[in-house]
Amino acid sequence: MTERLRVAQIVTRFMAGAGGVALRGALALDSDRYEVVFVIGSGDRLIQQARTAGFEVVVLERLRSEIAPADDWRALAELKTFLAAGKFDIVHTHSSKAGALGRRAAHHADVPRIVHTFHGFPFHEFQSWLRRTAYLRIERSLGKITDAFLAVGPAVAAEAIRRRIAPPERVRTIGVAVSA
Repeated sequence: MTERLRVAQIVTRFMAGAGGVALRGALALDSDRYEVVFVIGSGDRLIQQARTAGFEVVVLERLRSEIAPADDWRALAELKTFLAAGKFDIVHTHSSKAGALGRRAAHHADVPRIVHTFHGFPFHEFQSWLRRTAYLRIERSLGKITDAFLAVGPAVAAEAIRRRIAPPERVRTIGVAVSA
């Protein structure tokens, strides 16, 4: 048997939405080929579901959705250290904050493959031009260090391509199952 690939799934809030997509994706992987570790900021019942399914769940309390510069820098440092020590083959990030910090940490930790799932975007037309432009620039710079992108629907994929965040050849659309 060949050695299993180590995958870190990084998500700020491990609950319905991005957390549910991450867990369903991990459950669909062949456990003989992939070893999945969830790195989360917080969560709900999905933590126990993941552990019951045999996944390791690591909580980094500073990995939060809100912008908090001091905690964000500490979370980035913790992620870099964790990813480097874990010798991960793939880092798969979900949503904006986990995507920004997780991809940057994976890049600095020399993780060979970085994947990001777009669940939506941190920018919208009702923000100031300055804030929206800053978020777009951040996403575009992260796109340069991301090997593959998944999008939770064709509209999200189209927006990523239209905004030049991800090139079309590296974007795939995934379906999102609704569960109770």
